[in-house]
Amino acid sequence: VGEDEEPPEKPAGQKTFLKFDKLTMIPIQKNLIDVNLMTDDELDWLDSYHEEVMGKVAPLLEEGSEAMAWLKKSCEKIDRSGR
Repeated sequence: VGEDEEPPEKPAGQKTFLKFDKLTMIPIQKNLIDVNLMTDDELDWLDSYHEEVMGKVAPLLEEGSEAMAWLKKSCEKIDRSGR
């Protein structure tokens, strides 16, 4: 549970689960991923996560810098053509 969030109320007779907040915003290394082992939902989550990373980190970097080029390359949508 994030620090500004209240824990969810537990419905009678049901389990509740907590979720983790992301502590870091860094792209996941795609060359370590075998897309054949992942579902479409998992690949969609990965692409969505990379969009979030790009949106939060890019404003902190100088346009045209090596760091920005690395971030853009690292946050590209994952190649699904090999599936």
